[in-house]
Amino acid sequence: MKDLSSNGSRAPENIEQIYRTLYENLPDGIVGFDKNGRITLCNDRVLEMFGYSLEEVIGETFDVFLPPELKKTAWKAFVEGIERGHSLYIGIETIGLRKDGTTFHFHINSTVVYENEEVTGYFSLVRDIDDRMNALEALRMSEQRFREMISSVPEGIATTDLDEKLMFVNDGFAKLVGYKVGELIGMSILDLIPSEERNTISEGTVGRRMGIASSYNLTLIRRDGQKRNTRVSAAPWVDAAGTIIGTLAVVVDITEQIRLEHDLSEMKGRYLLITEHSKDLIATMDMNLQFTYVSPSVKDVLGYEIDDLLHKSAADILTPESLELMGRSLVESIQLEETVGKDGYEAPPLEFEIYHKNGSTIWAEVSRVFLRDENDTPIGILGVVRDITKRKIAENEVKTSLRELELYSSLLRHDIGNDLQIASGAIEGARLTAGDVSKVEKYINMAQASIERMFGLVTLADTRSTGPVDKLGVLVEKSALQAESVHSGLKIKVKADSSARDASLASGRLLPLFFDNMFRNTSIHSGPNSKIVINLRKVGNLIQIDIIDDGPGIAAEIRGSIFQRGVSTKGKGMGLYLCKRIIEGYGGTLELLESSPSGRGAAFRAQLPIRELDD
Repeated sequence: MKDLSSNGSRAPENIEQIYRTLYENLPDGIVGFDKNGRITLCNDRVLEMFGYSLEEVIGETFDVFLPPELKKTAWKAFVEGIERGHSLYIGIETIGLRKDGTTFHFHINSTVVYENEEVTGYFSLVRDIDDRMNALEALRMSEQRFREMISSVPEGIATTDLDEKLMFVNDGFAKLVGYKVGELIGMSILDLIPSEERNTISEGTVGRRMGIASSYNLTLIRRDGQKRNTRVSAAPWVDAAGTIIGTLAVVVDITEQIRLEHDLSEMKGRYLLITEHSKDLIATMDMNLQFTYVSPSVKDVLGYEIDDLLHKSAADILTPESLELMGRSLVESIQLEETVGKDGYEAPPLEFEIYHKNGSTIWAEVSRVFLRDENDTPIGILGVVRDITKRKIAENEVKTSLRELELYSSLLRHDIGNDLQIASGAIEGARLTAGDVSKVEKYINMAQASIERMFGLVTLADTRSTGPVDKLGVLVEKSALQAESVHSGLKIKVKADSSARDASLASGRLLPLFFDNMFRNTSIHSGPNSKIVINLRKVGNLIQIDIIDDGPGIAAEIRGSIFQRGVSTKGKGMGLYLCKRIIEGYGGTLELLESSPSGRGAAFRAQLPIRELDD
């Protein structure tokens, strides 16, 4: 077995145990083949995945795990992939057949094992990817609904018809190949691929016609002639009737990854291969959470050199919240083991926020098992750490978009109804004062302002940006001027120092609707010729917005519930409820102050986080 130190790592004394524990407990299945392709070993995860006993699979070829219609094609693809220059990794996604007859999607990643430069067999990692395939299917069925969101993600996403013509590309794909989105639509994807690799696309499309998904490496030629190595995950694209009309592909630029992989030395030994060259970080620590071993991938995942991290503990790299979660989960695992035994439960993966060496943080999914002594007593922890930062960012973007969509829907119903009443009242006023030109013009201006505001509400749905709000003072002043034109006699004064006026917020597409509703509430409850003063002030890393009117104030019996849905002295009581939801949606607070500075009227205070310069 190869010494870990030969690859720049420090091998702990229990390295053999680490390898054995990894083999037995890795979330992925491990299968070994002899040079004739017959199974020589597999771990428990493979047996659980397919429902067989070890005796039933030893000596069989891998097609024992495949449905009849795929046995020939899948095994042929595996063998041909190995024969093409004995490449280090051969990845195949296909459908597996369990012993009980059920099927599922899985991915197999294989490597050639050499002994004295002779091929002696193969090792494969097998992963159940049903969840991923289901997610891809859900994405495929939601193209229209999530088109804007897809356009904003950094990975390349594209669809082609069955003639390989590009039907849709997002900004990430266009950036990857150096074209504008409009230039790519209608172009053949084959024009972006070297001639020697075009057969990969053609073969994939044949599979797509039969409903088969696949993943593969592919070279793309940029507009400037540069070549980029990519990893493509492709699935059938269907129309509303369920007819396959093309391919949906997610394209990830792995040029740097490929460059690093080409620098790797030839790897020997199944455990060393898995540990030393896993893209996930593999680490061990003692029961005091001090690191005792880290794999070389720590450089890519966290930016540390191996020796740097071996002098640290989990407390040095986990955020306080994640450190608390780790400690709590460790205690729970030990308590469960005492109750049901070490084989009576499986610790679920946990998500931790970890400090990168450069000071930023990443999100990681961590699977872990205990390392044990000869008495099965836990003496350490073996963990597999996977960077899921991009996934967490995407999840947060989806949550923000859905929250804004929900609020916008409620605001649209609420605000357009109110503006229609104003416009209708203004038109009726104009009709009744037809002889007085100045009054008619006043009512027409009110109706026009309400109509313009309704138009703004409708067009807000087409706004793609959920980005920062620059110069908050300008936004407030614009909202104030619009409100004064809509509500007869309303006067609004905005007070702000330069730091508050020029403050930027990280997000706030719906903030104009917040101010519109606050101003409308004053106009409705305070009557004509009402006045509002707005004070903008920077308080630490927050912007404080005080909105003070000269109306009758809030009745004592509803002050405690004023922000609840349906609570109001007039109307349906939706305005303040929606205002509070908008502010809280952007990480802020909204409260009714105990008293107004002037001693009369109502005073509200909103606080929102200021966008830092490096946001």
